[in-house]
Amino acid sequence: MYMRQSMKQLYTSDTSPQLHPQSFKPSSPFFLKEIQDFDTDFKTHPIERALIRTEQKYKALFDSIDEGFCIIEVIFDPNERPVDYRFLEVNAAFERQTGIVNPTGRCMREIAPLHEEHWFEIYGKVAATGEPVRFENQAKQLNHWYEVYAFRTGDPEQRQVAILFKDIDGRKTVDQLKDDFISIASHELRTPLTGIKGYTDLLKRQLQKPTPNGDLLTLVNKLNKQVNRLANLVNNLLETTNLSRGELVLTKKWFDLNELIVACISQLHPIAPKRTLTLKLTSVPPILADQKRIAQVLTNIISNAIKYTETEGAIVVSTAKESTDSVKVTVHNMGVGIYHKYVGKVFDRFFRISNTEMPNHSGMGLGLYICAEIIKRHNGSIALESTSTSEVIFSFTLPCKATTHCTPI
Repeated sequence: MYMRQSMKQLYTSDTSPQLHPQSFKPSSPFFLKEIQDFDTDFKTHPIERALIRTEQKYKALFDSIDEGFCIIEVIFDPNERPVDYRFLEVNAAFERQTGIVNPTGRCMREIAPLHEEHWFEIYGKVAATGEPVRFENQAKQLNHWYEVYAFRTGDPEQRQVAILFKDIDGRKTVDQLKDDFISIASHELRTPLTGIKGYTDLLKRQLQKPTPNGDLLTLVNKLNKQVNRLANLVNNLLETTNLSRGELVLTKKWFDLNELIVACISQLHPIAPKRTLTLKLTSVPPILADQKRIAQVLTNIISNAIKYTETEGAIVVSTAKESTDSVKVTVHNMGVGIYHKYVGKVFDRFFRISNTEMPNHSGMGLGLYICAEIIKRHNGSIALESTSTSEVIFSFTLPCKATTHCTPI
């Protein structure tokens, strides 16, 4: 722009070469020479050289910033209502931030027909009033959140707005996680606390009577169950914090995986009435791992299988040698299945299937996340398969010692 204006000024100045009408034939040697001389004079003129350098610096800065930048022309209808805008200029980061390719000269309604009205209203106001604005908004059709600063540029009648913006999806995701955590934590912590308060009040009233009646041991057991539930929730929160800080300490030793599975199953039998727990444990090598953490993974996955298996249903726990240096544990159950759309999300932190799709099942969405992180920190892998609406298969692999084998059970 600067160069075009400067060329015009130089060409129309008193010092510019005098060109006659007959000299403007494109094939005329005189015409070509005049242009070459003009170009040489232009490039060697000190002011023009400074302007060229300034423009080059501006363009380099324009294209190197991480934030997206564009200049738009706001289009108004006859009633002075902003109805569209046209992209006049964009920088290199524009496409990375928006995913829009070759926008220059195109209108937003053409690019994104469902673009929200508030974008046109905001930019229309800036163009009309000249008042700059800073805001955050979502562009749903572009599938991004943006932080935006917009200000009028050029003459007011040009209706042009310069826009500096950046993608803030990451920050919005973190904010959403915080909101989800507060919502889930308040709900899940309130439930056992309500139970504890109720059973404590009932127990207190019974003990204040000259001759207590009722089954006090039953009340104490119910109270203890709610305390354990609350302690488990708090422990999961602390574990999640330690994982995010990289502070999970593993104490590894060689041990028999099959024996650990049998021990975990024996502890879980009381919570699995009228369900069949079947073991299919083959001869596998010892593993080098944190025994307490692997027991935690086994307990969580198997207890989930019990919880989501209907009465009279079956759960099968099996082990097998996956390769020369790894073993695989599989927990298979038939009951409440998992929709395929959720399979890739179950190990995400705070992920829970909605109550409408899976009622009467509580939790903060941390158990499987913690399991996945423990397995990853053992250089293993964890997976979920859901082959139907009623069949679920959890499995994980761990490195093993290939020289010896554990006794099959």
